Amino acid sequence: PRRRDRVNSAPAAGPLTRHDFSTISMDTWVVIQVVSEQPRDLVEPAVNRALAWFESVERICTRFDPTSEVMQLIGQAGRRVRVSTLLFEAAAFAMHLAEQTDGAFDPTIGAALERLGFATNYRTGETVRSGVDATGISFRDVVLRRASRSIELRRPLVLDLNAVAKGLAIDLAARELQD
Repeated sequence: PRRRDRVNSAPAAGPLTRHDFSTISMDTWVVIQVVSEQPRDLVEPAVNRALAWFESVERICTRFDPTSEVMQLIGQAGRRVRVSTLLFEAAAFAMHLAEQTDGAFDPTIGAALERLGFATNYRTGETVRSGVDATGISFRDVVLRRASRSIELRRPLVLDLNAVAKGLAIDLAARELQD
């Protein structure tokens, strides 16, 4: 008997096409490129959901908007404040980095950055001032309680989560596009 080799005969795939999508978010040009056999109109909904994560993270974590969730914490100093999962996880990661670096990375530098002139909202051009005195503030003035998903600022301070927020948005967008 002759040996017969099996050959997988999957149908030929269609041509791959690169679809480019872009927006400005978090004061950064965000570009998503999807290479797919699917036409743009079938890829676009998933990309729009991915891009929406950038807007969500910015809306919650920006210190350049006095109405953002992170900026609302300033007026709650001394109290435990239950926060969104997104804000809690961004703050928890930033605080972990602060602890690991013994404060070389310190997410409580928002007010100090304001004083240095880094206080302009890129969308509106308005200067945002918290009125917080940055003297003597450190990451040790922030208490996170995972069980209650709460943040307590021991004193008024401005959390600057910009260094971790963009990475968080990228991770969330990538997860959205995995399917």
